Amino acid sequence: MLIYSGSFMIKNSIGVDPGNDGGITVVDSAGKLLVCIPMPIQKFAKQKKTKKGNVSYRTELDVEAIRDKIFGIVLPETCKVTVENVSSHSGEGVTSAFTFGKNFGVVIGFFKAYVMTKNVFMVYPQS
Repeated sequence: MLIYSGSFMIKNSIGVDPGNDGGITVVDSAGKLLVCIPMPIQKFAKQKKTKKGNVSYRTELDVEAIRDKIFGIVLPETCKVTVENVSSHSGEGVTSAFTFGKNFGVVIGFFKAYVMTKNVFMVYPQS
């Protein structure tokens, strides 16, 4: 099924799980899988080491990799994007909850900047 959005035809659907262990999938209007990648993450060494002397890392989404891998194959104007609407879980640490929320915000901002804002949707995961 093709949907018109302004003067562009929506031909592709992008699904996003914004967690560090999440991923991005793109399918066309016929349901054919075009792209399926793990969430691109960059690791940066922190200045301080852990108490045991190991190097500690912080992670960030690699938005340039998302742009290159997704929009190197499909045009942003032809996509609708569905992002998993995340929330913290009981027992989850403060740092991981903050990182999860930050990833969610970056993903939403990224896709709203590249795809028409009205074509970005958030859905709740099944419980």
